Amino acid sequence: EMLRQKVKLLIKAFRHQMNSIIQRNQDLHIGVVKSSTPIQALLVPGNGRCVQFCNLVWRLSNRTILLYPIRSPTVPKGEERVRIIIHAHNTERELKALLSTIESTLAIMRDGSTIDNQNDPAPRRSKL
Repeated sequence: EMLRQKVKLLIKAFRHQMNSIIQRNQDLHIGVVKSSTPIQALLVPGNGRCVQFCNLVWRLSNRTILLYPIRSPTVPKGEERVRIIIHAHNTERELKALLSTIESTLAIMRDGSTIDNQNDPAPRRSKL
């Protein structure tokens, strides 16, 4: 029961902070899918943008945060998303690092900037 409560608190903190990040980045048309479960999702419309978002998070986190794009046709076109799973073993520090990395990723996407290691893509993902 203690672990469930911890996950609930992490989810609540994640959603609260993500809503603030989304408000500051409204021009990017990113959203959070309504969910009270450990499986959270960020709406990142467009297959290319969704993959770009995941790859940028991977690079900015020095290969410590691996997110998975859920692309069309698995979801309807325009509703592409990034899956984020919050686990009981995650710490508040890890959650803050994730949120900070997401915010930095959005800034790069807005500015159209590049980062080092552009030739270092995220690991290949299974098509299954």
